[in-house]
Amino acid sequence: MVAKSFTAFLLIFATLVTAQGSLHNVTKKSDVFWQLADLDKRSPNETGNVFLGGQNFTWCCLKAVDNALRILDNGTLVINNNTLSNISISTVHELQSAAQRNQFPCTAKYNADPRGAPEVLIQYEWFAQTCPGWSMSNKSNLNAWLHSLSGFLLPAVIFCLSVPRRRKLHIFRSFFVADLAGIKSYLPALLGAVGAGLIVTIDTIIWLSICFAIAGPMILSGLYEAMLDNRVLEFLREKIHNKRLTLDMRCRCLMLILIGNLDLELDYYPTHIQRRNHDVVPASRSSLNRTPSPTGANSSSIDQGLLHAHSIQQPPVYRPVSISGSSAQSLTRRPTAQMAASPWRHMEVLLYDLRLYDDDDVSRSESPRQWPRHNQPPLPRTVETESSVAKAKTRLRTMLHCQYSFGSIVGAPVIFFLGGFIFAFLTSLDDLGDEDIAESIAFGSWYMIIPHIAIISGLLLAGNNPNILEGVFATERDSAVPEDPSYVLGFLRFDLVYPSCYKVAWQWLRGHTKKQWIDQLLSVYAPRADVDFPGNIDLDDDMEDLRAKTTLSSLDWFLLLSLTLLLLCLPFSLAFMTAFFTPQIGLSCRSLTFLVYFTLQLAQLCLWLWAYAGPPPRAEAEGVRQRGFRLLDFFRKGGWLDRTGFYDPSTAPWHTGDVKHNSVASCFRHLASPRSWTPRTFWCLLYYSLQTVFGLGAVFASLGGTLMQIMGVYRTNMCYTNAQYWRRPYSERPPVVLSVNSREMIQSAIGASLLFVIGRTTSC
Repeated sequence: MVAKSFTAFLLIFATLVTAQGSLHNVTKKSDVFWQLADLDKRSPNETGNVFLGGQNFTWCCLKAVDNALRILDNGTLVINNNTLSNISISTVHELQSAAQRNQFPCTAKYNADPRGAPEVLIQYEWFAQTCPGWSMSNKSNLNAWLHSLSGFLLPAVIFCLSVPRRRKLHIFRSFFVADLAGIKSYLPALLGAVGAGLIVTIDTIIWLSICFAIAGPMILSGLYEAMLDNRVLEFLREKIHNKRLTLDMRCRCLMLILIGNLDLELDYYPTHIQRRNHDVVPASRSSLNRTPSPTGANSSSIDQGLLHAHSIQQPPVYRPVSISGSSAQSLTRRPTAQMAASPWRHMEVLLYDLRLYDDDDVSRSESPRQWPRHNQPPLPRTVETESSVAKAKTRLRTMLHCQYSFGSIVGAPVIFFLGGFIFAFLTSLDDLGDEDIAESIAFGSWYMIIPHIAIISGLLLAGNNPNILEGVFATERDSAVPEDPSYVLGFLRFDLVYPSCYKVAWQWLRGHTKKQWIDQLLSVYAPRADVDFPGNIDLDDDMEDLRAKTTLSSLDWFLLLSLTLLLLCLPFSLAFMTAFFTPQIGLSCRSLTFLVYFTLQLAQLCLWLWAYAGPPPRAEAEGVRQRGFRLLDFFRKGGWLDRTGFYDPSTAPWHTGDVKHNSVASCFRHLASPRSWTPRTFWCLLYYSLQTVFGLGAVFASLGGTLMQIMGVYRTNMCYTNAQYWRRPYSERPPVVLSVNSREMIQSAIGASLLFVIGRTTSC
């Protein structure tokens, strides 16, 4: 009884207090608050389609305030908080005072008042039924879309254009009018410019999507290549100091660093080969007549026929006598027109004149011996030798200096990108509590991934323009279609960015391609034929040292992954934390977008390591004596997984034969064969299926999320609550905050600004 009396007393007391802060003789709510006038006539359902972006959540907030206000029978206006709507103040005078200082809950803007506007809560079920759909960004609200578009997305486009790539969308030559002298040519020229601009725009969007989709593998592969370059330079520095390497091997290692991002193309031969007569190289240091054998590492029947066809036309020249008394016939140096379009083969031909020792092993082609036979003296340094050395130095220096400077590639875009951050940050200080600016900063922090890719690709030593190498090698090519077109979906034609016989590896494959160059060098020069016992092969100590330096240990891979995750986590952390602590505080639409994207990048990194890191070494290689069967050998090099192609899933089974087929039809023909379903086929299909799913998911999360942020799709009912409540019924979801510039929002914006400053300082 006492409890009931006390409860009744509290209700009476609350009514008296509310009445003291109420207004009397009120006939319409809009007489006190003009914002509430004609709400029903201004309903979004009456002015447009709410499911096509016609919703107006400011109207929803006003409707919630209108529901929270009540006019009593005696004309008194009071705040009647109920289960549908709730205002964080108790009297109408407080609400009127907030309106007088321009802090009405639904239309307030930051004016340096830390109190902010009163907070308006609305029941989610009423909110979803009354205000469905989403609100398209208003052209007058520049903070909602222009900050993200001009401040961050456009600079990211500039950055992605500086990232080297292999192919681009074909632009038809018919778009360009050669003669603009007549007036009749102006209209076709204008239409051609519009068509070319449209194709370039589509191509840029495609490349930006690719950069976003596989940003993690791009960064990891670039760091992998940088580490390999550093190991090769350390190897050269050590061996040159100890005078262990020959001159041609030193040049070969340096050139490997500069051109190791090109496809080896060891088993590709052009269809049309142009035959010419060639000048004879001086006999003192000419190439030996070593017609490649069919079993040679760099040989083929095509090369044999070509060499024979040209060698029979050459006059006899001096034959140097070897230690064993046999003579080796001198031959003209093979021109590049008679060889496969392989930079490795062309490099070997170019450096052959720098050799120290002759070799009568017919299987080595233009790869000379690096060691003498017994007391065999090195070849003398003639005038021709000095000339070849000077030319090799010039070629190496030219290839290095023809690259763009790091500052021009990355420096200017970085300043441009930071300008957008500074502008957004200063704007946010003037409009604390505006969640649109905070969300723009979050997306801008996310776009830092693209500058990180550009920075990594810009610090690599290998050049991106293979035409420079063609000029250095004086490559003779007579290709009818230098663009080497490749078709996607049967009609989208993609040409080489640089029309050349050499092909630049994609950014996410550069580290793996550089390792292939090193492995090719080791496979050719590491084995040494035994002088005393013909047929016995031992290993060159220097080459084995290079193998040890360029074979990454677990600690090396941990370092690479740590740097990669740092470059990925920094943009993600800034974006995620900013979005997480921007009301609606918690894991909601924008923060969930960042989380999904980061998870997909981690999955992409796992796929890259699966395909290109290789199997774990054997226990014997680590100094552990193996006895009997070990369970871990199943996963190591030479185990069942390795033998079935588990550690090379990117190489399809129909790519492993003597004749490679890269078409989709060859894939289906292989899969239709009853014997095609091997473990290697399963690994390949699993790898490319996961890569497709993760890549498309990352594109949707990045560009799709950006587009939804710019358009305003994220301003919908679901995004006003946290993700943990999305599967619950509407009646069980928590209330939604519809007001703007509340005290909590201002405090959250101050914290986000501090987080932004700390993050940008760390990243710079």
